[in-house]
Amino acid sequence: MSTTESLLTAALDGLIDLHVLVEPVRDADDSIADFVVLLVNQTALDAWGVTREEVLGVGLLEILPGLRDAGIFGHLVTTSRTGEPTVLVEQEYASEMLGSVAYFDVRATRASGDLVSISWADVTARHLASVAADEARERYRLLAENASDVVLCTTESALEWVSPSVEAILGWRAEQLLGSSPEDLMHPDDAAMVWSARAPRAAGPQRTEARVRCADGSYRWMDVRFNLAGSQASGQALWAVSCRDIDAEVAVRAHLRDERAMFEAIKESVTDAFATVDRFGTVIAWNGAAVDMFGYGEHEALGQSYRLFMPEMYWAIVERWLGDVDGRELREAASRTHRVRLLHRDGTTFPGEYSMAVWSRGDARHVTVILRDVTRQQTVLDNLEYSRQELAEAQRLANAGSWTYHPRIGRFEWSDELRRIYRLPVTGETTTMEELTDPIVEGQRQRVITAIESALAGGVEADVEFDLRCADGELKRLRGRVATATDPRDGSLRVRGSAVDITGAHRAAEARVRRTARHADYLARVEHTLRTHLSVVEGWSGILEKTFDDLPPTVRDEAIGAIRRNATSLVTHVKGLMNESAFLAQADVMEVGPVDVAIVAAAVAADYRGLAEGRRLEVSPRSGVVATASAEGLDTIVRHLVENSVHHAGEGGSVEVLTRSLPGRTVEIVVRNDGAPIPDGVELFTAFAKDRSSGGNGLGLHVVSTLVEAMGGRVSGGNRADGPGAQFVVALPAAD
Repeated sequence: MSTTESLLTAALDGLIDLHVLVEPVRDADDSIADFVVLLVNQTALDAWGVTREEVLGVGLLEILPGLRDAGIFGHLVTTSRTGEPTVLVEQEYASEMLGSVAYFDVRATRASGDLVSISWADVTARHLASVAADEARERYRLLAENASDVVLCTTESALEWVSPSVEAILGWRAEQLLGSSPEDLMHPDDAAMVWSARAPRAAGPQRTEARVRCADGSYRWMDVRFNLAGSQASGQALWAVSCRDIDAEVAVRAHLRDERAMFEAIKESVTDAFATVDRFGTVIAWNGAAVDMFGYGEHEALGQSYRLFMPEMYWAIVERWLGDVDGRELREAASRTHRVRLLHRDGTTFPGEYSMAVWSRGDARHVTVILRDVTRQQTVLDNLEYSRQELAEAQRLANAGSWTYHPRIGRFEWSDELRRIYRLPVTGETTTMEELTDPIVEGQRQRVITAIESALAGGVEADVEFDLRCADGELKRLRGRVATATDPRDGSLRVRGSAVDITGAHRAAEARVRRTARHADYLARVEHTLRTHLSVVEGWSGILEKTFDDLPPTVRDEAIGAIRRNATSLVTHVKGLMNESAFLAQADVMEVGPVDVAIVAAAVAADYRGLAEGRRLEVSPRSGVVATASAEGLDTIVRHLVENSVHHAGEGGSVEVLTRSLPGRTVEIVVRNDGAPIPDGVELFTAFAKDRSSGGNGLGLHVVSTLVEAMGGRVSGGNRADGPGAQFVVALPAAD
C-alpha cells in the first residue's frame, strides 16, 4: 500500500460513519452488475464483523445482498452513471448483521471516473425514538379526548362523593371509596405534598401532581386540583377535587427528558460540529465540536448570525433558503451534502462540508446544520490526485503495455512493452488490428474485437481477459482495457488499449485450486492410514491389558513390536501432516521474481557434498539461466530432489544437477542419478507414496510438486532413458 493510500485509509478510519469506495463491475451488456470494494473504513469493518482483507475486492452485493431489495443498489448505479448524488434519509434496510430491520442515512457521490464514494450512518435509534415520540403523543391525544376526570368531594377525613368515571380510570367502584380517607388513595410519598397544596383555604384553586392508588394496588399519576367548596354543618371544610389521569403524559415527559439527555450526550460527543439556527439565521444551539472547529465558545455563538462561520460568498444563497416561504427550496437543499469553505474566528477559511435537517416547533422553522472540517481529507485527496496524475504521466511517457488505434488514418501504434508481451521484435513499426487479435486463442478473439468496435462506435469502455498464444508458442493470460479518447492535437477520435500480463497470478490461482483438491484427498488417505495404525495399537493394547500374564512371551513380544511399529508410523504420519500444512502455507504466500537457478543449484550442491558419503555429486550450472520463481521455494525444491537422488544413488553412485534454458521461455533444472530404477506403480508426487524398502516418509516429492505448481511450473520424474537411475525435471517460466 502506498503512503498516499495509507493516509487515505487512516483518514477514512477516523470517520464515525461507515464509508466505502467502490468500483462498478459491468456485465457483457455494460450494465452495472455489482460494485467491487476498493477502500473501506474501520467503522464499516466493525459493523460488518469482517477484516479489511476479507472485503477488499469483494462485490458489495456479496457483503450486503439486501441492497438490491431495499432499492439502494439502484441509486448507486444512477450515481455511478450520471454523477447525481444519492441522498437517502432513514432508509429502511433488512440488516444481515443484526438480523432485523435497521434505518440508515445514506450518502453516495461519484468520485474519480465512475467510482462511487458511499457513507451511511445508522440512525435506527433516531428513527425509533421519533416513532416512539409520535406514538406517545398519539396516546396522550386519545387520552385527552376520551378520558373523563375523576371528581371527588371530600373532607379532611372522609370521601363524601366519587364520580362514576373512577371505575374506568382507577378500577374502583364509587361506592367502595365512600367514607374512606382520601389519604388512603395517595401514594405514601405524595400524601403530605397533596394536603399541603390545599392548605391555604382562601388562596383559590390549588394544583399538584401525585400518584393515586388503583384498585389493583398500582398507582397512576394524576393532575390533582383542589377547590374549597364550602363546609359541612359540623364545620369541616368540604373540598371539590378533580383528578385527571396524566400517567401517559408523565411517561412521555420522562421519555422526552431521556431523549433530550441522549441527544445532548450525542451532540457533545460527536466530532462533527452542530449548529441550529432559527428562521432568521440566529444561532440557538452550538456544540463542543463547533467550539473546537470555529474558535467561538457557546456563550459567544448563541444569539449571533450564521455569518459567524459562513464566508460572505454564501450569504445570498443562505438568505434565499431562510426566506423560502413554503420551505421547498430549503428542504431540497437539505437533501444534499454541500462542499464549502468555512470561516474560523481568526478570519481564515478552511475546506468543509455540511448537511442540514429542517424541523419545526409549532409555527417556527429551524435548521440544524452538521458541519465537518475536511482539511485532512482534502489534502489526502489532493495528494492522491497528484500521484495519479504523476502515474498517468509516467505511463504515458513509458507507453507501457499499450496500443493506440487512429481510425481516421487506420494506423495502430504499439508500445515496446506490448511487443515484448507478444514476444515480437521491438521495431517501432506500426501494426494492424490482425496482428493484435490473431494471436488470441479461438473463442476469445471475437470478444476483444467486439470491445474495440464498441469503443469505436459509442465510446464504451471495456475490460477483457483473454489467452494469448505468443510468437514463440508460449500461452499467456492477459488483462486488457479498451477506451476512447480525443486527440488534443486535431480533435480526432482514438481508441486506446492496455494489456497486463497476469499469467503468473492466473496460474497461481489454478494451482491453489489443485492444491486444495489434492490436500483434501491427502487428508482422507491420512485419516484412513491413521485409523488403521490406531486400530492395531488399540487392539494389541487391549489384549495386553486383559491377558498380559496369560500370554506366552513370544506373543507378548509380538504385541509390543506391533504397537511400537504402528506408533512409529503414527508419529511419521503426524509429522508428515504438519509438514504438509507448513508447505501448503508456504506455497500460498510465496512471492515470485527473477531467480538465478544456477546459483541456487550450486549452493545446494555445496551443502550436500559433505553428506554424500561415497557418492559423487556434480553440478553443471549454466550462467544466466534466470527463472520466475521464489528463491526460498526453489531452494527447498532442489534440496529435496538432491537429497532424494543421493539417497537412492547407492554406494559409489553419482548425482548430477543441470540447469538449462529452452525455447518457449522455459527454464529447466534436471536432477538425476545412476542408482536403482523407480519401481513400477509408484505414484511419485503423491503424499506418502514410496517404495516400502526405501525409508523416508514419502513427502519429499509431494512437497516438490506443490511448490513447483505454486510457482507456475511443472515437474516430472521417471527412470532415465540413457542408462540406469532416475531423473527429475523441474520446468519454470523464464524471467523477462
